[in-house]
Amino acid sequence: MAAGLFLGYLAIMNQHLSALMTQVVIDLVNGNYQKLVDESQEERQKPEWLEEAVRQYPGKLTQPPAEAFDGMDVYEIDGTHQVLAEFDLWVNNEPSDLTVKVLVYQPYENMRYTVWDLLVM
Repeated sequence: MAAGLFLGYLAIMNQHLSALMTQVVIDLVNGNYQKLVDESQEERQKPEWLEEAVRQYPGKLTQPPAEAFDGMDVYEIDGTHQVLAEFDLWVNNEPSDLTVKVLVYQPYENMRYTVWDLLVM
């Protein structure tokens, strides 16, 4: 694959991944825990677990600015068509150490995901 084509491909993948993570964060901010569990590909979380993790963290989850997603960490999982995306959630309009980890399947097309973890890092 030519370098320019590969870079274009990565840019498109990052746009799709950013859009997916934005929706996951919106659902967390709005308390749509059941939706997140229903859309997850693996039975990793329960709605009440997500709700409890958010409730125990001091402050109120808020929607971050779009550019905040540029700094999310993405780890390719060797030998698979999966990536693990980690994003520090915003609380009271500030970045926090409450992090959502999302396993994304086939991040290049038809993205499916599992909310893997919600923890303080």
